[in-house]
Amino acid sequence: MAAAAVVHNLHRQAVRRERVFRDRENPLDYFNDDQLRERFRFRRHSILFILQFIINTIQPPTNRSHSIPALFQLLITLGFVAIGLFMFVVRDTIPRISKATVSRVIRRVTVEITRLAGQFVQFPNGRRLEEVKKGFFQLAGMPNVIGAIDCTHVHILAPTGAREPDFVNRKGRHSLNVQ
Repeated sequence: MAAAAVVHNLHRQAVRRERVFRDRENPLDYFNDDQLRERFRFRRHSILFILQFIINTIQPPTNRSHSIPALFQLLITLGFVAIGLFMFVVRDTIPRISKATVSRVIRRVTVEITRLAGQFVQFPNGRRLEEVKKGFFQLAGMPNVIGAIDCTHVHILAPTGAREPDFVNRKGRHSLNVQ
């Protein structure tokens, strides 16, 4: 019985399939700026701007493993985060990538972008803080406001009546925009 198992294992090793590596088309080569914005919420120059800050930490040091290039990793993450696509839809946007890989890529890129947030997101201070407070008060009568979050959607039950389509957001869900 043990000899049969050894022969079976040797046979499995002998018929091991060779890995096939397929070329992936670069979305920046075939989508124009409007199509990129529609799919990833950024235009070409913005995608490349973000990429320059994270490429050294997410790009593998070698091509030997045939891993996913940094640009593709960024696009996968933007597709997931920016427009809320499910992982299998993101996987279909950039073909031939498993769902598990998509999940790992999203985590890796998100961690790197978050690490850089302090360089780009800053609350005002000193004189600028007072100018911002004054500006919000003049604009909307809101005292002591120093910032706002844009496009926060709160999901609602679908209203009845002729105005129902007015409450459908870009993702096809009923919501109120509570900026």
